[in-house]
Parts: sequence; structure tokens; C-alpha cells
Amino acid sequence: MAKVSLKKRPGDDAAPEQLRPKVEYANWEKLLQCVLAAAWIAFQLYVIFKPMVPMIQRPVHVMFAVALIFLWKPLAVGGRFRPLLRALDMLCVAIPLAMAYFFIVNRDRMLTRMVYIDPVLPIDIALAILLVILLLEATRRTVGYSLFAVVVVFLFYGWFGRIFPGWLGFRGIRLTGFVEILFLSDGGIFGIPVDTSLRYVFYFVLFGAIYSVLGGSRLLIELGLGLTRNAKGGAAKSAVIASSLMGTVSGSAVANVTTTGVFTIPFMIRSGETRVNAAATEAIASTGGQLMPPIMGIAAFVMAEFLGIPYSRIALAGVLPALLFYVSVFFLIDFSARRRGIGKVVLDQEELKFRLRSLIHMIVPLLVVIYYIIRGSTPTMAAVFGAAAALVVGLLRKDTRLTAGKALKIVQDTGRQAATVAIPIATIGIIVAVAIESNLALKFSNRLMFISGGSVFLSLFFVVLGCIILGMGLPTVAAYIMGAVFFAPPLTALGFDRLAVHFFVFYYSVLAMITPPVALASFTAGGLAEADVTRTGLRAFVMSIVAFLIPFIFIFRPELLWSGPLLTIIERALYSLAAAVIWAGALAGYIGTRLSFVWRTVLGALALVVFLPVGTVATYAALVTAAAVIAWISWWQPRLAAGR
Repeated sequence: MAKVSLKKRPGDDAAPEQLRPKVEYANWEKLLQCVLAAAWIAFQLYVIFKPMVPMIQRPVHVMFAVALIFLWKPLAVGGRFRPLLRALDMLCVAIPLAMAYFFIVNRDRMLTRMVYIDPVLPIDIALAILLVILLLEATRRTVGYSLFAVVVVFLFYGWFGRIFPGWLGFRGIRLTGFVEILFLSDGGIFGIPVDTSLRYVFYFVLFGAIYSVLGGSRLLIELGLGLTRNAKGGAAKSAVIASSLMGTVSGSAVANVTTTGVFTIPFMIRSGETRVNAAATEAIASTGGQLMPPIMGIAAFVMAEFLGIPYSRIALAGVLPALLFYVSVFFLIDFSARRRGIGKVVLDQEELKFRLRSLIHMIVPLLVVIYYIIRGSTPTMAAVFGAAAALVVGLLRKDTRLTAGKALKIVQDTGRQAATVAIPIATIGIIVAVAIESNLALKFSNRLMFISGGSVFLSLFFVVLGCIILGMGLPTVAAYIMGAVFFAPPLTALGFDRLAVHFFVFYYSVLAMITPPVALASFTAGGLAEADVTRTGLRAFVMSIVAFLIPFIFIFRPELLWSGPLLTIIERALYSLAAAVIWAGALAGYIGTRLSFVWRTVLGALALVVFLPVGTVATYAALVTAAAVIAWISWWQPRLAAGR
């Protein structure tokens, strides 16, 4: 057994160079950042009690995000031209703030004007062009060139639609048309995705910042250690629990890796895990956090708006698939640890108990959020009451009380994270608007149906491929929105349940984070572990293979999304969980005893039969056969060999 101290060693918190902040801000810049972030928080709290019309509060929300991005991500971090470039950044901060003022003072006009009927003024054209340019640059600084390039392509397509051949061609969108759909209506930049960011996402970002700063993130890590301290492969299992819980608060795979990975990865390595395995485990657990209710990834809130159903229904639907995901990962870790002889982790029990006692009260805010989501309250109320609970229960101990320094960090973290989320969400509105205005979404759906020849599995394969490609280069929420616009309609036309279709798109958009060759979560974790990032990406993909099968299970069996009779739901859940355990054993090469390649192949094939829609008789036949094989390998075969 490996004895591991909970105390961090020097260098454990060291992140790879690309993850460290490189910008040194002047004092006046820090002050301006805090003032703007605080003003944004105040505005968001104000509209809870006194909501404004959509065409006022949505633009103001976006303008705060744009201004803060130009403050936090300067064009240059050094060099002789930095003062000049920083002055340009300040101009880019002032312009969106002026635009927010424009929408506020023109409130009556925005309320009464009729799209495509009332004239588009020169000031509208000028501001719309400026906003698109600023959004593109803010997007480039936030998520890189991938989404930037996609938006530029769609703008080009919208403007020059008439030059495209065949089914891609259309009349094109005039300049005034662009201004109407992108700037003066609630269907472009200020559409449903931005409304989701405004009404839901911001408040969960605020809750996450308060919860983490006051000690909640430390509690989740300690809980993971406490729950798995006597288990085989306990270090890896503790990482799974901590990262899954933290991921449900952060809602971002990469952010979660950088938050919990600096602790869990060195801890796993010291307990005997290889660097590649430690990094892969952290990447999987952090990615799964976006799939874990009650607070799933940002895209889940957008899904609720697209489907027009309460978020509580989305969270309920996500329970069983998330359980399948983590059961498969947990058993894979357990079987692998037993096969490789990795024992229990011996911890300083008194030290662990002391840490848990000093932080356990911080579980209350999470319980408050879960309670309000279960009772059907809006996500906004759940997040706000959760944040309030964190502030109140934090008073119980000195280490978790709100101080001036902590309040300042909460303001900074909220502004930075909310802006980072809001920018790609607003930018994706350009793509959605062009796709709808050009009828490209419908034409693409028809084309996909034509290419697949109406084949269900071929259509699903194309959707999987498309979602993963989108998710490799785009933020998860952007990949999901594009997938929902382009891929969901053809699957719905094939007769699949709408909720199952959107979950299908959502899952593969998330799983792109651990899909080679561009597996951002895996590469980030590999950097933290100083492991080969390519091997880390491949290992994470192999370890999470059940996750890639889960969407195929619920697309054919929507009962796993909590739809249908209760007994049917329980039946489907139980045999799917059994198949996940069997698959984990086949992948690890161990179920009670070491498995040969032949037995691993047989058990893997039987688990696959259970996962696929082959009918009740075949499903139960596969389960019975798998049980017989496992009994033979682990019990009868050793006894027969011993009796010879």
C-alpha cells in the first residue's frame, strides 16, 4: 500500500507555461477591471427583480462581456508598441459601453420598431459593423481562431450567397438585412443563446466563483479523498469524485482540469499511477462534470431553451447517462488497479478528518442548488439562493468567511469567466442567424438525409462525426448550438425523440474534449502531468469508450432519459449498468481474475450486444451468457485447475 500525504509538494501547483497568466496589469487597469465586473454583477442582480425588455438587457449583457475581454486580454503583453496597442484596447472597451448606452437611451425605438418595415438608420449600420468587428476580435482573443474562422466563413456566405452553386446558393443578404437580423432583432447576436447566458449561465458562474473562493472546491477534493481512502486505486477514484463534483460547478472541462488537476494529478502519480494514466483519468473525470446533474455544462441551459422545457427536466434526463459514464470509469479504475497491483492509499486519517470538519458546512450551498432545481425553480433562483447560502454558511468558520480580498477575487473571477462564456455564445448567434436567413439549416438537413439514404445508423454516424469535429475546434456550447441547428432536425425527422436527439448532439459535443487528435482536456491534463499529450489523449479516449456508446443507448432507448414507465426505466438502467461493468472488465483485462485476450473480446462483444437495440431476448441472453463466462473464469476454472 502506498502512503501518501495530503500536503502538496513544491511544484505540485505548477501549471504548464501556457496556463499561467502572462499579463502584468497596471493598478488603474486592475481597478477598471474590478469596477466593470462589479457593475456587471450589479446589473445582473438588478434585472432579477426589475427585468428589462430583451432588446435592452441582452445587448447590455453582451457589451459588458466585450468590454471586459479587451481589458483582460490585451493585444500586446510587452514590447515598444504596448502603450499604443493598449490605448487601442481602451478604445475597444469604450465602444461597447457606448453601445450599451445607445440601447438604453433608444429603449422606446427598440420596443416599437418593426423588423424589415421601419428604416435602418446610418447609426445602426455603423454600430452593427463595429459590434461584429469587436465580437470577432474578442472571440479570437478568447477561444482562438477556430470559431473566428467559422464566423468569417458564414459572413462571407451570407453576403455572397448568390455565387455558390447548387443547393448552397441563395439570393444573399444585403447590408441592411445583416443589420436587421444581427443588431436590431432578438434572433441574431442577441438571440436565445445570449438570453441563456444572461438569465442562467451568469448566475451559475457567480455561484461557482463564490463557492470556490470560500472553500467549496477544497471540500470537493477532500470529499473525494474521504470516500475512496480504503479503496483499490483510491487516488484515481478520489480524482474522479472530486473532478466530477467540481466539474458540475465549473461547467468547463479545461477549466476543471486546471482547477482540480494541479492537486489530483500529482496525488495519483505519487500513489503509483503512471503520468499518462493520471492525466487521462483527470481529463475524463473533468469532462464528465459537464454531463453531471444538477449543474451540467452551459450547453444544457441552451438545450432547455431550444426545447422549451424546464431545466429541471434536462437535469433529470442527465442522471442515468451520467451514472453510466461514471460507473464505467470507476470500475475500469478498480479493475485496472487490481490487475496492476496498485493497493489502497494510506492517508493521515486525523489530518483528513480535520480538513473535512473544517469545510463540511460548505456542502450546504450545493444541497440548496439541488433542492431548488428539484422543486422546479428557475436555474437563476437556484444559483442565487445557492450563492446566498454559501455566503451565510461561510460565516461559520474563519477560513470560509467572506473578506475584502475574497470579495475582490469573486468579482474578478465572475467577470472573467462570465465574459469568456458570453463572447462565444454571442458570436455563435451570427452563424445561427445566417443559417436560418439563408435556409441553410433546412437544406443541410435535407442533404444529410439524401446522402444517408434514410439509413438510421448512417445518419447517426454522420451526426457523431460532425459533432466531434465541431467540438474539437469550438467551445462546447458553440459546438452544441451548431449541432442543434444543423444535425438535430434530420434526426428528429427520422422519428427519434427530440430530447434524446438534443442529448445525443450535446454528448458528442462534450466528448470532443477527450477525442483525439484535438482533445483539449486531455492535452491540458497531459501538460499538468508532464506526460506525452498524444498518449494521454489516446488513453483517455480508450478509458472513456463507454461514454461514446451511451448516446446510442438513449437515442434508441429514451427511457434512460427518464421517459416512460418507471419499471421500464429501472429495467433499462440496471442492464445498461451491468453492461458498463462488463465492458470495464473487458477493457481492463480483469474481473475477479486476469482475462486473456479471447475472454476480453468475448465479454466486450456481449456488453456491446446489451448496449445496442437488438431486442429484449437478445439483451437478456447476452447478460446471462456474460454472467456464465464471468462465473466460469473467476470461480469454476480456478477450482477445476486446482483439482487436477
